[in-house]
Amino acid sequence: MKLLLTLGISFLFLINISAFAHKKAEFNLIVDTDCGIDDFRMLQFILASKDFNVNAIVTNDGVLSPKLGAKRIKGMLEYFGHEGIPVASGKNLNKKFMHRDFASSLVWPGHPDDDYQKAVVALIHERLNAHRSKDIYLVSGTLTNLAALLKAYPEDSVQISRVVWYHNPDDPGMNYTRDSLAAKYVLEHISTVEFVCNPNAYRLSEDYFLALKSMDNKYAMAVTDFHSQEVQEGNRGQIPVYLWDGCLPVYLLFPQYFVQNENPNVPESPEELEMLMMGILDVNKPTEGVIYKNMPVDKPWLQDDVANLADSIIRAHGYDAFNVIAMTNEFHGHLGIYSIIGAKMGIRAMEYFHVGLDELKVWSYAGKTPPLSCMHDGLQFSTGASLGYGTIHVVEADEYRPVAEFEYKGMRIKMALKDKYIRQFENDIELAIEKYGNLTEAYWDDVRRNGLRYWLELNRNEIFTIVHQK
Repeated sequence: MKLLLTLGISFLFLINISAFAHKKAEFNLIVDTDCGIDDFRMLQFILASKDFNVNAIVTNDGVLSPKLGAKRIKGMLEYFGHEGIPVASGKNLNKKFMHRDFASSLVWPGHPDDDYQKAVVALIHERLNAHRSKDIYLVSGTLTNLAALLKAYPEDSVQISRVVWYHNPDDPGMNYTRDSLAAKYVLEHISTVEFVCNPNAYRLSEDYFLALKSMDNKYAMAVTDFHSQEVQEGNRGQIPVYLWDGCLPVYLLFPQYFVQNENPNVPESPEELEMLMMGILDVNKPTEGVIYKNMPVDKPWLQDDVANLADSIIRAHGYDAFNVIAMTNEFHGHLGIYSIIGAKMGIRAMEYFHVGLDELKVWSYAGKTPPLSCMHDGLQFSTGASLGYGTIHVVEADEYRPVAEFEYKGMRIKMALKDKYIRQFENDIELAIEKYGNLTEAYWDDVRRNGLRYWLELNRNEIFTIVHQK
């Protein structure tokens, strides 16, 4: 009964905190982490939320070594499809940490990858100056990297809107003591550092993890899988589940649930924070729009052929992707193959960089002749790059193909539909013309049937090639 009550309250609570999933992100963020167990959960909250443009993740020396932490983050980002978030490894302090062997034995999602090129200070400096918007610098660990940045580029302090650090000034922990010189330097040069902490040792409840197991999405599953690992013999008997650094992104999203002292900011109710964290991780749920409070996905609102597939599409690709493609086709005027491909391509690009609407510049190589040029409508609707904003361009080329380039704050990729799908679409269209005639009612019915099939069957993480341009 207690479990049912807890989950019932949580569900009602989550209704009130549902955010716009397909929207402009509220925060530009640089994350500086020591990759502890609580940091792992913190990263899932950040990656699950569409409120963050994640402009870089860097590692400091703490629970894991900076190099191992960076490798694990890089592998995890690739696993989640956020390969465009740049990563760098911070300075090794050459100090022991008593639980490092235990933390290093735990497995993160993806395959560890050390394919990151830039030094940590160079990367932070680059990302801070890659755009006009200022970044929040979020730190769960030591201030080593930030101190080094301020020494090398003191003018970069004006590019940081806020520094939010997990630290209790009344009882300094390892985030301070492990590199106290760096902490003192930063506090001397940035007087407005916001401290966040949970001084009471609050363990996340069993009900919390049971609720996450009911959520069918990669971020919630990553948390439950991480905490379901068998602990190696000789290490501690249980993976810690204390609410520490995980408070940081919750504080940014919901500051009203923290006691607003001078500093530090502490949660008013850790139990409420649990519910908020469930809400952040529950990404696969109906979302609000600009006009509609909830975009309609129930069968009475849908055409019969769409209604028959809607649940399967949502399970395969998520509510957000369902709504984006549904509205793309409303805008496009019919359910077409290449408009769907354009929308899937745009959603994939936003996930690659982990950004919200209106952040990407787009160059399309799909020309000006249907059906290929229909891809433009999907690109515009999914990314927010539009003719009105002047952020989408149709490139003049000798040969037009389902290819687009996406740029985010100086980083650029080229995304192309794989050849086997191009051939498949061409064959489908040729067969429809041969069988029904060109642009007849029966032809459009066939295009719709194929479009529905591809909407359901094609996985945006598998149908494109992505090449980093610069």
